[in-house]
Amino acid sequence: MKKAQSELLATVALIGLALVMGVAIISLVGSTIASYRDQVLLMNTLNTEVSNTFVNLITYDNTSNRLWLLLKRLDGSRIDFFIAVAVDSQYIPCSNVRYYNPVKDTDSIMCNEAEDCPAAQQFKLASPGSLYVPYEGSIVSFADFVRARNYGLSTTSSIPICIVKNVCNLVSIPGLCANNTIFVVSIPSGARVVRIFTFTLFNNNLYLVNVYEVRLS
Repeated sequence: MKKAQSELLATVALIGLALVMGVAIISLVGSTIASYRDQVLLMNTLNTEVSNTFVNLITYDNTSNRLWLLLKRLDGSRIDFFIAVAVDSQYIPCSNVRYYNPVKDTDSIMCNEAEDCPAAQQFKLASPGSLYVPYEGSIVSFADFVRARNYGLSTTSSIPICIVKNVCNLVSIPGLCANNTIFVVSIPSGARVVRIFTFTLFNNNLYLVNVYEVRLS
């Protein structure tokens, strides 16, 4: 009888252990699948943003030291733009970035009135280690990225991330957005290189989409 009870207890213990191991394995597999799914979704999102976010130079006014550029979402969406701007070796504040609001323009001359070119809102001051970049097949920090590209930018200074409003959120145009968002950057006299970094937000983290570079000298 005692032997039978011992065997029964051993069997129950083995079954319990197997159940615990089974639950642990299922949890591990589920976690791995979820992580893989998130990675695939991230890469798909970044690829979509790279294909659909367009930046281009309009003109540089060297008398006022203002750089005029346009932003456009080729997929016609109305998502606002997250950008950071570096002039030579310094990041500039969002107060130096202004976007054109045609609704407030009463004389058809851009940015000569009090309200037709509001300053970009600062989304956050980000450390270079808290921003991420798809680079050479992996995700690296923005600090590592600027070092690898020899941009000469600080890897410790905070980076102002600015929100430039999509013009289609300012005007009443139904359907897909085909309009260009125009913005102007005030830069120091004698600047040589201006870089526009565009970002996208994924799971509350900012990822670099593209770098647009303007060489002034």
